[in-house]
Amino acid sequence: VPDGASFKREGEDLLVQGLNQQILSSTVAPDGDVYFTIWQPRGGLGSVWRLKDPGPASADAISTKTVLTKGLADQSVSECVAFLDHPDRRVRMAAQFELVARKETKALQAVVLDEKAQILSRLHSLWALGQLDHKDKELLAALCASPDAEIRAQAVRWAGDLVFDPDNIIPGLLGDPSPRVQLFAGITCGKLKSPGALGALTSLLVSADNKIPVLRHAGVAGLVGVASEDELRGFSNHKSEAMR
Repeated sequence: VPDGASFKREGEDLLVQGLNQQILSSTVAPDGDVYFTIWQPRGGLGSVWRLKDPGPASADAISTKTVLTKGLADQSVSECVAFLDHPDRRVRMAAQFELVARKETKALQAVVLDEKAQILSRLHSLWALGQLDHKDKELLAALCASPDAEIRAQAVRWAGDLVFDPDNIIPGLLGDPSPRVQLFAGITCGKLKSPGALGALTSLLVSADNKIPVLRHAGVAGLVGVASEDELRGFSNHKSEAMR
C-alpha cells in the first residue's frame, strides 16, 4: 500500500500451513489456481502443488485465461482499451502491448487525459505512450497539473524516460505536496540536467533530513545531473547535515 514516497507491506494471508521454508517458488496460473514447488524430495525429485478455489471460477479468472491463451489480436481498439482496467495485471499488460503494437497513440492519449477513467487504465496508457516514444508538451503540461498525484508522478517519470521537458516544468514539481511526485521529479531533473533545479533539489534533501531514503536518493540523483563540481564543493559547509 502507498506509504509516502514509497510503499509498505500490509496484511498477510496464510494459504498453506506447515511447509515453512520448503516452498521454493510459486506462480498464479491463468485460471486463478496457485502452483508452487516444494523441497521434499522423493527419489531425488521435488514436487509441484496446486492450490485451487473450490468454488466456481470467477468471470475475471475466465477472461484472464481466455486473453492469455488467445491474445488480443482479434479484439477491437475499444475492447483492448477496456482491458486496461482488468483486475489481472497480465491482462492489462497484454492490452497495453497490443495497443503499442498497433501504434494507437490517439486512443491512448484520450484515455490518459480522461479524468473519469480508472487510474489503472490511465497509467497503462501513459506507459504505452512511453513505449511509443510519444513526446507531446501539451500532454505533459496537462498531466503535471492533474489533481491525481499518481498521474503527476508518472507524468514526471515519463518525461525523464523520454528525456523530454521543453518548457522546463519538472523542477516546479520538486515542491509538489506528494512525496511520490517529489521522488520522480528529483530523478527526472538529474536525467534532464534541468536548468534552475538546484535550489529546489537542495530544499528536497534538507527536508528529507536523511530520514526518507528514497527522497534522499532522488535528491542525489538530481544533483548528479544538475550541480557542477564547484557547487557540490560549496555544500561541504551547508548548515544541514543531510545536505553535507
